[in-house]
Amino acid sequence: MLRNLAVKELHWPEDITIKILRGQEMAPYLEIAAQWRIQEFKGFPYLYEGSLEYEAMYMHECEKNPEAILIVGERNDEILGFTTGIPIGTMSDHLQSLRDKLPNAHEYYYLAECIFSPTVRGRGFAQKGIKLFEGVVKELGYKKICFLTVIRDENHPLRPKRYFDKDPIWKRWNYQKTDLILEFPWPTIQADGSVIDFLNPMRFWEKDIRSDTETSQKVLDAAA
Repeated sequence: MLRNLAVKELHWPEDITIKILRGQEMAPYLEIAAQWRIQEFKGFPYLYEGSLEYEAMYMHECEKNPEAILIVGERNDEILGFTTGIPIGTMSDHLQSLRDKLPNAHEYYYLAECIFSPTVRGRGFAQKGIKLFEGVVKELGYKKICFLTVIRDENHPLRPKRYFDKDPIWKRWNYQKTDLILEFPWPTIQADGSVIDFLNPMRFWEKDIRSDTETSQKVLDAAA
């Protein structure tokens, strides 16, 4: 059954408007979200040489799924960041291997990305955005949030000298780094600049949002 969200738009400091979108509401943002995903994942550690065609396919999958969400941050019609999520149990076949590893896959909601413009990074908006995402997912009735991060060697030739490892942040936000590792293929940029289809190891993270003592509405109110 499709659940209605209590909150669909929030106003943050600095004249930032947050929209929580589902279904056809996503349509105006699908292309730019696909472009942002390509740009974000091209860098280390993902090294993904994405295509607009493939990313558009993923975004349209979200648009067609009534339980998927797209959270967009805007200021004066300028996109500042976005997050997409979709229930694991309803995703297309490319995550079938993950579903097979989760006995209660229907309880999990997948966090696909959380991308912010450089103009608002380092000012607490990421944590606020994830907290909002958790509140929405909890309101939709899911018990756990999960995501995958790619594993790269510390001596990888394309690793930036000042690479910022986000693992400590996710741990601080009470996400659990598990021992579950799966491999997924994508066009991967190599050290010599070439691109090959490569099996990339990815680690599974999860958080049980039932342990939060706050109600979903309080979480949403706190994010406003």
